Formats: sequence, C-alpha cells, structure tokens
Amino acid sequence: MICFPSVPADIYSAQSDRASGIVADQTVALNGYLSQRDYPSHMRRIRFHDSATGNALTFLTNQFTLPATTICALYKRRWQVELFFKWIKQHLRIKAFYGTSENAVKTQIWIAVSVYLLVAIVKKRLDLPARSTLCCRHSQLLCSRNAHFTGSSAEGLHKSTAN
Repeated sequence: MICFPSVPADIYSAQSDRASGIVADQTVALNGYLSQRDYPSHMRRIRFHDSATGNALTFLTNQFTLPATTICALYKRRWQVELFFKWIKQHLRIKAFYGTSENAVKTQIWIAVSVYLLVAIVKKRLDLPARSTLCCRHSQLLCSRNAHFTGSSAEGLHKSTAN
C-alpha cells in the first residue's frame, strides 16, 4: 500500500503582505482520513519567502490570533534554537542531562562549552590540526581524577601514579 501525504484543502485565504515576505495566509482543513479524525479543527497555513536566504517556507499552525509576520519570526527563532541544539549534540558530546532543573541544564551546557573552548585553545597553542583526536584524548585524560598536565607541550601530559 502506498501512502501519500494529505494536502490540506483551502478554506479561506486572507490578504497577504508580499513586501514582508508573506506569500499566502490561509485557513485550511486537513483532508486525509486519519488527519481529519485526529485533528478535525481548521489550521492556518502561512507561506513565507525569506529574502535573506531565498528559501520558501510553509508553516502550519493552529494559532489564528497572531499576525502572520509574528508567526514567521517565531518559527525562524525556533529554528535558531534547533540549530543550537544540533551544534551542542555534534560538538559538545552531551549525551544526556544529569539534572532536570533549568540551573542544572545551564550549568552542564556552560561546563561543556568551557571544556570545548579549552580544548580549542590547547589545539591552537600546540599547533595541532583542527580535527586532531590527539588533543581530545588528552583532554579526556585531563578530566580524569588522577591526571596532571605539566609543561607546554603534549609530551608534558602524563598520568599520575599517586592515588
């Protein structure tokens, strides 16, 4: 069985301000069987053209009270948050948050950013290639409880035998 995504049926089209990038501001109804069953209310579809990037974006929301430009700005900011979390996953190697409070999450992110910057500084000072894993391995040793860093080169890194 082949499933095709349902295309919302237009109910109403409001005036759109093309100068602000709003191509269309429409009220739509989902027309797929499961879509109508799970969400029978009308939705708002906003088509936006981002002049900075040249991208055409379509937003589907149940928010009818805010102006279309505000909804587009909110989604654009939300996308920046998504990109930030993507960067965190790729660069900071945070697998899970150890606390659930806002302060715990912020603290863990700041610690991870600090370690990331310290590793970048060490790479720069030791003239290591940008993608070198040697510095990352050494930073892992530094974070262990028995490691000490002496001197100004990678040879100065040694593991202490003291407990």
